[in-house]
Amino acid sequence: MKNLAEVPKSEQVEFIKSFDHVLCDLDGVIWTQYKPIPGAPECIDSIKRLGKRVHYVSNNSTIQIENLKKILDSIGIKTDVEDIIIPIIAIIDYLKRIKFDRDLYVIGMTEIKNALRKSGFIIGDEGISHCEESIPSMITCISDNKNIGGVIIEFDINVNFMNIQKAITYLKRGDCIFVAGSSDARLPFGSHGILIGNTSTYVIVQLYCRKMPISLKV
Repeated sequence: MKNLAEVPKSEQVEFIKSFDHVLCDLDGVIWTQYKPIPGAPECIDSIKRLGKRVHYVSNNSTIQIENLKKILDSIGIKTDVEDIIIPIIAIIDYLKRIKFDRDLYVIGMTEIKNALRKSGFIIGDEGISHCEESIPSMITCISDNKNIGGVIIEFDINVNFMNIQKAITYLKRGDCIFVAGSSDARLPFGSHGILIGNTSTYVIVQLYCRKMPISLKV
């Protein structure tokens, strides 16, 4: 591993000539909580002037891809939607490739669910916001729905015990696929410290349903 800033200029030039595309993270590279990091836009502009195509990748599940483009444009980084990649894009592409045509159960933020619906997929179970604290109510809340053929688990700040239990119910069936998006265990959250990442949710489900997820992180 070499520090590019410390090698001869001739070696720097040869390295830059060796590729045509650049994959660039957003959080912590281009911005912090959507505030641009000083010098980042200028750096991207320099890369583009060298003839390289820049693609932006993020595990952020809280925002639509169109809004990411707007933020990039607003800080002087002009790009196309096609050059932005987030986990839900990979998930939708996968579901289309396998010709998935059953209902979905999704643990994930509103934008994740909206993107799936926009792509023609049906969310057949909206999850449980409240369950009465009794055995009969719990049994009702986690009852199976045979129309559900896939469980998707993404980052969700509103995830709760019963929704996780519901996912396990569906995945006990052999005909139900298990898809996981972002795989961050820890999410840096500026001065607020660390957030619990999506891994914490899907690992619990994986443990109890004894099924490995198809991981479509970016």
